[in-house]
Amino acid sequence: MTTPKTFIIGYDFSAQARHALQMGLRLADAAHDRVIVVTSLQGHLDRDVLHAIQHDAEASHARTDLYASERLIQAGEQRLRAELDGFHLGDTQVRVEVGLGRPWELILEAADNYEADLIVVGVTGLGTLERWVVGSTSERLVRQSRWPVMVVAGEQAPRTILCPVDFSPASSAALAEAVELGRRFDSLLHIVHAVPSAPSFAEVGAFDDDSWKEAAGKQAAAQLDAFLAEQDLTGVQWERHLRLARSGEVAALPDALIVASAAELKVDLICMGSIGRSGLQAVLIGNTAERVLRNLPCSLLTVKSDDFSLKRA
Repeated sequence: MTTPKTFIIGYDFSAQARHALQMGLRLADAAHDRVIVVTSLQGHLDRDVLHAIQHDAEASHARTDLYASERLIQAGEQRLRAELDGFHLGDTQVRVEVGLGRPWELILEAADNYEADLIVVGVTGLGTLERWVVGSTSERLVRQSRWPVMVVAGEQAPRTILCPVDFSPASSAALAEAVELGRRFDSLLHIVHAVPSAPSFAEVGAFDDDSWKEAAGKQAAAQLDAFLAEQDLTGVQWERHLRLARSGEVAALPDALIVASAAELKVDLICMGSIGRSGLQAVLIGNTAERVLRNLPCSLLTVKSDDFSLKRA
């Protein structure tokens, strides 16, 4: 019997959220799994949707400040359930949760309460300043969630998956998720190891660029083969790739190599490990997964290692 899984779907009534919900339902096994759809009334809801919820709440009873928030939540739940009627739910267990907190906090709270197997949200579009200073809901989830997070960029099921690996526990966990998805959707899995730049001695002329690339390529290939030999890749079609960048190139950054590889291989999903950063370090530096998210060419699934721990702000 398949072990039941729990999917947390962040929903704000947008087209991107509908794509996320469709993906969550597609992933769920109707016979066993459950889906919890979470909506924040403080989130980026469409103005017409929010006005309709407020109108329903005010019309339900005579207005009193004591119960205003409760009625607003109830009206939001009714609106969300009506929205779900437009989806094919089948026998999947679907619950709704509506709150007044910040979107990522409500989603993370639900994920922790239900011990989620996966959080699914739609990709959001924020301006450059907002992305660097504030961060979108999806970026905060990628940074702070100890559960896997899928940021859905479209309706299509992943037929091609890219999994960057750096031999860390987080990338091992991401590869396991990528393999499971590959089996589920009969996807082609591209496993990529990016060697970002030449060592410092190459920059001062100890080796020319071609010599370094040949030596680095051989070393990286041996490491990649040893890493893959320890993974369970049965039941999925896969290919391995090495990406070597010249020293000093902007494209030598790991996130740029990953995005470029995703575009070149025309993948539907990037599945990668992520570390979490908090505070000023997260704002100024971020991590590779967050930088990929800011230039996302397709859907993204991020996975933490089992020992991940982060004190949330």
